[in-house]
Amino acid sequence: MKLNTKNVARYLKTLNLFEEVNWSAVKVEEITEYTNVNFVFSALINSENYQKIYLKQAFSFVKIAPKFPAPIERQKYEKLSIDYLQKFWGDRIPKVIHYDDKNNILVLTDVGNNAVLLAEEIKNGRLNFQIGKDFGLMMAQLHSPTFSTNSYPVRNKRVNDKHIDFIFDFRLRGSREIAPQETEKLFQESLKAKKSIIYGDWASKNILVTGKKVRIIDFENLTRFDPAFDIGYALAHWVLDLDKKNQKQMVKFFQKFEKAYSSLWVNQKEAKKILKRASRYTGAMMLHRLAGVKNTNRMEEYLAKEVSLIEIARKFLKGNYVSPSEGLKSFKI
Repeated sequence: MKLNTKNVARYLKTLNLFEEVNWSAVKVEEITEYTNVNFVFSALINSENYQKIYLKQAFSFVKIAPKFPAPIERQKYEKLSIDYLQKFWGDRIPKVIHYDDKNNILVLTDVGNNAVLLAEEIKNGRLNFQIGKDFGLMMAQLHSPTFSTNSYPVRNKRVNDKHIDFIFDFRLRGSREIAPQETEKLFQESLKAKKSIIYGDWASKNILVTGKKVRIIDFENLTRFDPAFDIGYALAHWVLDLDKKNQKQMVKFFQKFEKAYSSLWVNQKEAKKILKRASRYTGAMMLHRLAGVKNTNRMEEYLAKEVSLIEIARKFLKGNYVSPSEGLKSFKI
């Protein structure tokens, strides 16, 4: 079956997971923004006690571009990832209420009550620098205890390695076009480096903010790889909004992130190596985004900036900065 706003309530009723629900009064909405691959629905099944749930359905194609194939098992991997991450992130992430492997549907709890989506915040010029400490701690809570343990909790090694090739091509295709030698060199270093379990998709559309706290809502790309990849992918979203007015704030934000991240590492030498590579990944991720932005409505916004984001991205990727914050401090803008 294919979910839609008219049959979600009927589908939930057949699962027999909830008690004393007036199914005719359930409010269902399809989430259309920032859901490029999966079909996502919210269902308010009890407005008095605010019992809101989410349903995600996967098909063998990308939602916004059906001509492009997508792995049909991605909801299975998301379910396994959420179950695994509960011991690290607890209530920062949703719980799996039900997994329907026949129809590739996940039913999830809500973690976004009174939260704001970071993608919307950044689009509206609110960069939420106050989350720096919590953001760094959250990453380290996953990276540090899983570092160099050789565990493959979601995908086995063969599938994991195949997925690394997929996400690297998907996330850094633009960087490979603009700076192929530097990007390939960084990738080869990551293949040789010690690995952690990484979240793999720190896009602003997957991050919820409540005050100074961070929550996460998408889990298809959990894998074992270089933790520097995770950090660079996350921080690049902020540097793309760098200008003269916010440089000092952004440096402080990065410094708080790095201090918090390092605080949970027993091996400080390894933490420093990771942050150094993360500064290069920040540039690579920026180049990837900037290479594709020419086809979006953000191009004029980026061109209007006084600072050359392409040049900053190149310096990050080529540079020898000890951390992303050191790179930011060095730029004269």
